[in-house]
Amino acid sequence: MSLTNRPIFIGFVTGLLLGDMETGILVGAQLELAFLGIVAIGATTAADAEIATIMTVAFSIVNGLPMETVIPLGITVGYAASLLSNIRLLIAEFFIPASDRALEKDEEKKFVMLCWVGSIIAFFVWPSVICVAGVLVGGPVLESFINNLPPFILNGIGAAGAMLPALGIAMILTLIFNKRIAIYFMAGFVIYKYLAVDMIFMLVIGLLLALTDFFVTAEINKKNNSAATTITSEEEDFLS
Repeated sequence: MSLTNRPIFIGFVTGLLLGDMETGILVGAQLELAFLGIVAIGATTAADAEIATIMTVAFSIVNGLPMETVIPLGITVGYAASLLSNIRLLIAEFFIPASDRALEKDEEKKFVMLCWVGSIIAFFVWPSVICVAGVLVGGPVLESFINNLPPFILNGIGAAGAMLPALGIAMILTLIFNKRIAIYFMAGFVIYKYLAVDMIFMLVIGLLLALTDFFVTAEINKKNNSAATTITSEEEDFLS
């Protein structure tokens, strides 16, 4: 599965195109954590992380808005954009009757062309229109609005922005957390907090522990399956 639609990659590409790759990566990484626990179910999407990332990075670079301010706004943009991005499914529906007729007449080239044109318009042109219009129209308005806010509101928005990545991690932990993971979680927290080690060191240690746990679990499951197969074979031999 391709991960090119994740905020951390989209932020990098958007920042690269706008001439500030560092800001793009930082904003993308913050939004990646914030959107980490959001899972699409069926054809529904709680928030459009792609459009939110593009517009948030653009607001930060083009309009010069501080990162701690644009992150909460980016989450809001993601939920609002999900309503508009669902229109792409409606756009794609317009090409289905013509595609069906092309299949009935065995016109393969026409069918392929309709699929490509419909996909490009629905999943590339329409989101691009949303992003460009949002940045060009909403950017100056948002910048003026932010600049006129009193300091205590800006401080509150900044505090909310700092909490959102932690909220994303908490949401994903509710899905995978168990007693075994709790040991690793608490050990990592204590080591990082009280030994003041480098984050790269923690990343490498976490990766090694995850790989060790994966291979040990796989080996145990393999032995259990082998033992179950042996018992089944012996029972069949006895009954026969």
